[in-house]
Amino acid sequence: MVKQYYVIKKVLNNNVVISENEDKKEIIIMGSGIGFGKHVHDLVDSKKIYKIYELRNNAYKNRFESLVEEIPFECFQLTENIIAYAQDELHQQFKDGLVLSLADHIHFAVTQIKNHETRVTLSLEEIKLFYKDEYKVAKQAVQMINEFYHIELDTTEAASIAFHFINGNINQNEEDINTILSGTKTILGIIESSLGIELNESNPGFYRLVIHLKYFIKRVIIEKQECDNRFDAAFFNENDERFKVIKKCLDNIESYLYETYSYKMDSAERLYLTIHITRIL
Repeated sequence: MVKQYYVIKKVLNNNVVISENEDKKEIIIMGSGIGFGKHVHDLVDSKKIYKIYELRNNAYKNRFESLVEEIPFECFQLTENIIAYAQDELHQQFKDGLVLSLADHIHFAVTQIKNHETRVTLSLEEIKLFYKDEYKVAKQAVQMINEFYHIELDTTEAASIAFHFINGNINQNEEDINTILSGTKTILGIIESSLGIELNESNPGFYRLVIHLKYFIKRVIIEKQECDNRFDAAFFNENDERFKVIKKCLDNIESYLYETYSYKMDSAERLYLTIHITRIL
């Protein structure tokens, strides 16, 4: 394997330089002391390379250059460790831009708490409720930050970090996430009001219902995919009083979906929801 040599095009600071890859595309190279005493046209010390980032466009480059002037190198190192941990735990791949947004968030949070400034956090109950795995990993990320900087960020910070993980998923964007959060919360509210119950979050059936609703909204509202209609409601006795109550609940959900997204559920989707609702009753 031929060893790649990188020539410095620009020194951003002692720990960050700009170079080119073998395809002549600009890259940012990070490493402790990698830019110290270096000049344009010097070779990068390959032993000091910690991370290489490809620059997709000028906007990404400008943002990166701006942030590396403000954010210490060790904060980027911590952010990379947190992202690696999250990818292993969640079995997900994240967008390249996550390192920028998360490092910026961490640096801002740490700076505020060190300066004893009021910290306003994104404490979304929906994040805790509908993205339990991401929230669990985010709580561990808060612990990693606290141990690294010897500070005490509140665990409520985990909701904001979890949102970065969700938004950083290569298959998600912020608008889709908000649609999923809003839709899931609204449908759960319809179920509670229609059936006159209070959903129990500790019930395993509740968690399965939430997962179903998230994928349901993602599939039919965001991705515009039709359901595989292989079932019908004949599995249920429509004269059963409980089924009549559930049917009214489904009608209310369907009204919400149609009024909000102009989407009409088919019989298979109604059946899937009926199964999940029956489990939690």
